[in-house]
Amino acid sequence: AREAERRDEGNVAAMLETTPPAGNSALTRARATVKTSRPEGDAARISEQKAEAIARFVEAWETGNFDARVAMLTDDAVMTMPPWVYWLDGRDAVVATMTSTGTWQGEPRPGRYRIVPSAMNGQPAALAYVRTEDGRWTAVCLTVMTIDTDRSTTNARISAMYVFVLPQHFATWGHPLSLESP
Repeated sequence: AREAERRDEGNVAAMLETTPPAGNSALTRARATVKTSRPEGDAARISEQKAEAIARFVEAWETGNFDARVAMLTDDAVMTMPPWVYWLDGRDAVVATMTSTGTWQGEPRPGRYRIVPSAMNGQPAALAYVRTEDGRWTAVCLTVMTIDTDRSTTNARISAMYVFVLPQHFATWGHPLSLESP
C-alpha cells in the first residue's frame, strides 16, 4: 500500500512539476476537499427525496390519480417486467401501457389497489395488492424503482421501474400473498 502511495505522490509531483513532498501536500489537500464536498446533509436530502417520492407513488396508485403517476416519471423513464422480454423506453411508452385496460383492470380508481412501500436489494420498492371480490387484497407485483434526485428541486422522479409480476414469490421475499381488509 505504501508503495502505491509513493507512486501516487511521485505522479502528482511530476504533473505539478514539484517535489514529492509538495505533491503529497497537494494530494492531502485534494483528498480533504473531496471529503468535504460531499456533506452528510447530501445523503440525508437524497434519502428524504426518495422517501417522499415513494409516498407520492403510493398515494397516486391508491387514489387512482393517474396524472400524479405520470408526473413522477422522467422523460426517459424505462419500465421492464422481468423475467419477460419486455422493455418500454420513454415516458410515452410507459404511459401507453399504464393506460391499457389490462394494467388497471378498468379505469384507474380509488380503492382498487393497496400499495405497501418496501425495498429490494437496497432499492426503493412497492408491493402492489389488488382488491378481490371477497374484500381481501391479493399480491400482484413488486415494483423496484430507480429514483433520480435533483439538487434544484425537492421532487425526485422515477427513471426506471422493474415490475416483477411474480406474486408467488412474495413469501420468498418476506411478504404475505394476501392482506386482510382493514
